[in-house]
Amino acid sequence: MKTQMKWNTVTRACGGVMLAALCLLIAGCGGGNGTASVNVSGAVAKGAVAGAQVDIYAADGVTLIASGIVTDANGNWSATIPSGAAAVIAMARGGSYIDEYTNLPTAAGSMQCMFAPTANTNVAISPLSNAMTKTARAMVTAGKAPNIGAGLAQAKAEYVNMLGFDPVSVLPPSPSQIVKANANQLKYAALLGGVSKLVDDSYSAIAVGDPSVTPFSLVTALIDDFAADGQFDGIGAGGVAITVGQSSSVTAALPGGGGSAALGNAMNQYLGSAHRPAELAPANFTPPVIAPSNIVVLVTPPVTGGAVTIGGTLSLSGDSVLPTTVVFGAPKSVVSMPGFIEQWTWQANVTGGTVTIDVMNHLGSSITLKYTSTSGWSDWVQPSFTGIVIDPLTKTIVFSNVALPGAFAFPNQVPGQGAPVGVPITTTVTVNGTLAF
Repeated sequence: MKTQMKWNTVTRACGGVMLAALCLLIAGCGGGNGTASVNVSGAVAKGAVAGAQVDIYAADGVTLIASGIVTDANGNWSATIPSGAAAVIAMARGGSYIDEYTNLPTAAGSMQCMFAPTANTNVAISPLSNAMTKTARAMVTAGKAPNIGAGLAQAKAEYVNMLGFDPVSVLPPSPSQIVKANANQLKYAALLGGVSKLVDDSYSAIAVGDPSVTPFSLVTALIDDFAADGQFDGIGAGGVAITVGQSSSVTAALPGGGGSAALGNAMNQYLGSAHRPAELAPANFTPPVIAPSNIVVLVTPPVTGGAVTIGGTLSLSGDSVLPTTVVFGAPKSVVSMPGFIEQWTWQANVTGGTVTIDVMNHLGSSITLKYTSTSGWSDWVQPSFTGIVIDPLTKTIVFSNVALPGAFAFPNQVPGQGAPVGVPITTTVTVNGTLAF
């Protein structure tokens, strides 16, 4: 843990070389504007994620506050950041962990945690704190909270009531630290073991033949699931079933049916498994009871018999191979990690193939239109967001004369002949319409 430094304001004049030097060190001589700072100790857990990079952003998810932080073998990290903001975001990327239920080494993806920076803050970046972060944002978007600070406070109250502890300020123990863990840390470890059991169940149930479906992609799907309503039921934002898989032809629904009892049931199965640590044995530990949740900010019943509220219609012009009108249903996937990656993907079956529209903000913005048929696939790409308006409040993306220059057309791969060679596309497709997510 780094030594905490306080940047004070000196209100009297500084005299002499030594005093002037001291004033420079404390960054406040002569009534300067000092900035208070705070030490943060954290852990990245799904089990203990070693080698993850942690970056800290302002609440907008764009303004970088601290970077270059790497977790140790126990998933621990520390940083010194400015204090006073209502909320900041800690984002963890990469690293690896030993899965609690399967005991297998597993590659980690991205998780984030929103927190209010106060003195000696403990910050856990885990599936549960990530879900709480998504719930906090949703409360603001849904008008349940006037600002992100209030949304974070409300979400915290919901999760503390549901889990019995704060999933942000309580740090999950690593296997080497669990012998020193307190009661709430043991509860946290047990629940993360339950998440691991849910991932294993889902991974076993989903056989989509898609290499993008990894154990951690299911962790991400379960985060979206839990954030919507505090239940593992396969239903996410807007009452839409959560799907996994990124291939153009195959997706699978995240298994549901467990409801609010799913996490508790999975936790109990983990506690009876072979890899459960001795500290979580029944003789040494009383499992937490998961309270029913009343988080309902993201789930609304699907509209029947009326206008489509999720999806929409796009008109396409400029290439005769494409249909002039495409009706999309619910998005195939929505990824929302401000400051790192935001992506919206819709796919529709059309005569002779499928049409996919992908809007992505990650190391640069892009809009991609893909047409897939029995003979191959074609891409039109714009490396910017020119012509679209993304509205997070109405959850819509409006396309206004969006020009997508042709990229390449690829024939299907022939076994034994290597990768197919792309043929440049000379047409430009213009897209108009509105899609809701």
